[in-house]
Amino acid sequence: MNAAKKSIILSKKLDTPLLSIYVVEKKRFLKFTSSTDYNIWKRETEEEAQKILNRIEELASEENVDVNTMLLHGTPSEEIIKQVNKNDLIVMGGKGHSSLDRILLGSVSETVIHHADSTVMIVK
Repeated sequence: MNAAKKSIILSKKLDTPLLSIYVVEKKRFLKFTSSTDYNIWKRETEEEAQKILNRIEELASEENVDVNTMLLHGTPSEEIIKQVNKNDLIVMGGKGHSSLDRILLGSVSETVIHHADSTVMIVK
């Protein structure tokens, strides 16, 4: 939530709207052996994502910042990069996965830093 708060502050100072994106990662789908397990996980994940996006909308509203939210499905880094323009500022949390996760899955923020044409700010 620190990245969201920082992006709201920046949006207010720059008098520009905010786009808040939550990407449900497709790779996580592979761990399910039954469609029932997958459907339960998907519903719970989407509900949690929507709660987070709603909270960001509330925080932005308190600061009189216009915000649009998007709940996407796919590879997070790819979906983020698809949504931004060259002159946008991407503000992301540096969530910090374990070393093993970074080796196996890669770091979303690191991938965005290296492949986006936009400026990227990582917030701890």
